[in-house]
Amino acid sequence: MEFDSLGLYDIYGLHHVPFWQQSWFWYCCIGLAILLGAALIAGFYFFFKSRMGKKSQKPWEKALHALTLLKKRSTSLSNACMYDELTHIIKEYMQARYFLDCQGKTDQEVGKQLDQNTFFDPTGKLSQVLHNSIETKFSPESSNRTQCNQDYETVVAFVSATIPQEKK
Repeated sequence: MEFDSLGLYDIYGLHHVPFWQQSWFWYCCIGLAILLGAALIAGFYFFFKSRMGKKSQKPWEKALHALTLLKKRSTSLSNACMYDELTHIIKEYMQARYFLDCQGKTDQEVGKQLDQNTFFDPTGKLSQVLHNSIETKFSPESSNRTQCNQDYETVVAFVSATIPQEKK
């Protein structure tokens, strides 16, 4: 090394290489990109697999399954809770099966809708179930378990009666 005119060493041999220009940084970036791509592909795979794997249930199958589960739990539920679950199943079934807007309505509104259109409830029993539900929810001591069980059987009979017959 030579001295310059001031007696200092030459500085051309010393220089700094920024980290983004070093090879280890680029290897890490490529590795992260591969991991991110693999995670993205796996996420899409599991998302579509879960969506495609589910077989859509028919409304009456779903309602009958929910009613069966409700019957198993009915001993531990109060009458008000039983009617709450029962009316939820009725509304969900009516919306899925007949495309009636029942989910966002109160029990009284659905009852009026069924009273006005007797096509869905010609005997008026389903409307009576909704009326009993309203009475039980607002005065729980006025209801008894036998009436609740009769209403449960009415709903099961309604769902069973509205299952479409397959054409041969």
